[in-house]
Amino acid sequence: MKKYNLDYDLVLTERPWHAADLAEKGARDGYDVVIIASGDGTANETLNGLMRARKPVLIKPPWGRLQ
Repeated sequence: MKKYNLDYDLVLTERPWHAADLAEKGARDGYDVVIIASGDGTANETLNGLMRARKPVLIKPPWGRLQ
């Protein structure tokens, strides 16, 4: 990200389902992209958080997963 001069915030999960909370907050706060570096469980949580952010309005940030 630094190589391409992109702005980003790095956050780490601290408990179960924290990834969902972070993803939801990021979407509601207007982040353009959510990227995770994790396993299947955190990917699932992140998608759930993004889906929660869609209610009551339609918010659809793209997301990516680094393996």
